[in-house]
Amino acid sequence: MIGGAGSIVLVLPDGWAVDTDRLSNAWGSKTVKVPRDLAPGKPLLMSYGSLGMGKLKVRPPNRFEQRGSTI
Repeated sequence: MIGGAGSIVLVLPDGWAVDTDRLSNAWGSKTVKVPRDLAPGKPLLMSYGSLGMGKLKVRPPNRFEQRGSTI
């Protein structure tokens, strides 16, 4: 994952988790609002790379996004 100077937003379904320990952020920032511990049978996303001046935001779906979900 390379953020450069842009923004990356990941919207993860309930139960999914993300590990951002291998993702470096020089001037960029990362915000993770999903649990690091995943639910049984759900995936763990491993992210690595550099954000540079970019931003990474990982969040659960909002109410509007959940309503249309088919996962």
